[in-house]
Amino acid sequence: MRVYAHWLDGEYRKALTGVTVLKPWSPEDDRAVRLIKTLALFGGSIVLSDVQVVDSPVLWHLFSQPAFLRYLHINPAFLSLIARPVTLGSNRHWAIATAGLERALKVGRIASPMNDDQSVISLSREIVTCGPAVDFDSLLAKRRGSPDLKALSGFIEAVRYFGLLPSRVAEPLPDRPHETYYSILKTALSSPALCGDHRKHAEATLDLVNGAVEDPDQRGRRAIVHEHLDFSRTDHVYVWGTILQAWSIAVQKSVCETGGSIGNMPGVPVGIYVDQQVDFMLAGAETEFGQSKRLLGKLIPKILLDWDPGELDWTDLVQLTEETGVVEAQSDLRQATLTGESRETEAAVEKFVRMIAPKIKGKLNPPVKQWMWALGGVAGGVLIVFGFTEIGTLATTVAIPAAILEQSALVWTVNKLRHRVIAARIVESASGVGLSSDRNE
Repeated sequence: MRVYAHWLDGEYRKALTGVTVLKPWSPEDDRAVRLIKTLALFGGSIVLSDVQVVDSPVLWHLFSQPAFLRYLHINPAFLSLIARPVTLGSNRHWAIATAGLERALKVGRIASPMNDDQSVISLSREIVTCGPAVDFDSLLAKRRGSPDLKALSGFIEAVRYFGLLPSRVAEPLPDRPHETYYSILKTALSSPALCGDHRKHAEATLDLVNGAVEDPDQRGRRAIVHEHLDFSRTDHVYVWGTILQAWSIAVQKSVCETGGSIGNMPGVPVGIYVDQQVDFMLAGAETEFGQSKRLLGKLIPKILLDWDPGELDWTDLVQLTEETGVVEAQSDLRQATLTGESRETEAAVEKFVRMIAPKIKGKLNPPVKQWMWALGGVAGGVLIVFGFTEIGTLATTVAIPAAILEQSALVWTVNKLRHRVIAARIVESASGVGLSSDRNE
């Protein structure tokens, strides 16, 4: 239930959703907010990386809401920031909190479309220049006429929150690896499971990077590679999607032991080739889907709920969090997902649902489309299906809501090489990633 939210990264979000200045918000952003609320309701937590503070409109949207800030005041462990400082100084906390700002300044841009493409960069520069004594309100007041004022307000609140004690900021633990997207791709290429078109594309991605970036020390920086891509070319779009997925895995390996990433954008689903804990996984293994789906039914208990946690507002979540019984049930659920077998996790989920059901009665409706959340791993996991549907998916960690999925878009596979069940997430069609789908299954 502790998740690195790779889908909050600005580059990932832009590539996945195609947001523009004219259309700056997407259905995927709404689903991201829904998942964040679900994590809050069930007692989970989110780990952020430095670049997400400086380039995540979804995060800024949350921080612009007073009720969300009240929730964080009561539940400071819900959000934590883990980053390596760029500039070392006497105030280590501040250096960690503003590491993303300094990295954005080096690149000179952010991915998220803004009316003024320098609005966040110029504000970041002033914050870094002023240091811990910065007057955030004064900086924002100077920008009252900015067409990006709403986004800047949320950005200011996010930086203010993490920059000041007692917010949860830290450097990666010493035993965590320091990976780059480049090293992750090389790891994937060392796997015998990477074959066919996926291997060809992964090799082509590294060939492009090696040819475009002369300095080997710079090849691990996605911003450098971005400058050499032509996004009117389909093959370059696939290269960028693969790089972003590998980059997300590299960050996750550094900052968080659970809650990895895979993505559903064009490119190679790198996670399954580095034995990475992921959310919804694409698989290239040949298997009989009917048999593997039956196996999933035996291994993973389903809990069907006919309401959508994303309809709660942050005021509701604040009120629930202040109730002792809810807090205890959340704690029991967290413990069960860490140490329990499936039966223990299932019992903890059901106990929690019984606890909160009377408190949210009348506030929530069934979701327009069904979505799924997997808690725990194969040994101790359960699948919560919101919307009373018989379709589902399995993940080794928490998964981003798949509201866009239909039953015909799910393909079940078994990863025979690692003897564990994984799930396939196909956004448009199974054939799009070289898999066949039994729609009658």
